[in-house]
Amino acid sequence: MNPPSEDVKDILVNGTSLVFGTDLFIGLAPSSPDNLVAVRDSGGAAPAANYTYEFPAVQVYVRNNKYEDGWNQANSVKSCLHALHRETWNGTEYIQILASSEIMYLGVDENGRAEFSLNFEIHRTD
Repeated sequence: MNPPSEDVKDILVNGTSLVFGTDLFIGLAPSSPDNLVAVRDSGGAAPAANYTYEFPAVQVYVRNNKYEDGWNQANSVKSCLHALHRETWNGTEYIQILASSEIMYLGVDENGRAEFSLNFEIHRTD
């Protein structure tokens, strides 16, 4: 199985206007562009004993020059991922993806860009 962030990136490319490598990234968010989304693996619950059923989690980070635009981008991500169920991505069956938090405003970075975070719990199997 891929890292959850890899598959979530593909789900977002398919279900939003985000473009991987342009305004969508995995892991660290580069210093530019100003407006972007980054998907990060963030642990989750322990897998089933036989490792065929996993419960990982991802964090989605959103940064934008404008607060409202950033919040709207985060909401678009939430709409795309929350309650996704019974879909196969890159050979992995995603039983369910659920938001485990609402959109969290983190403040502004050193360049005055608004930052947001969302967390998602995943149930998946190979």
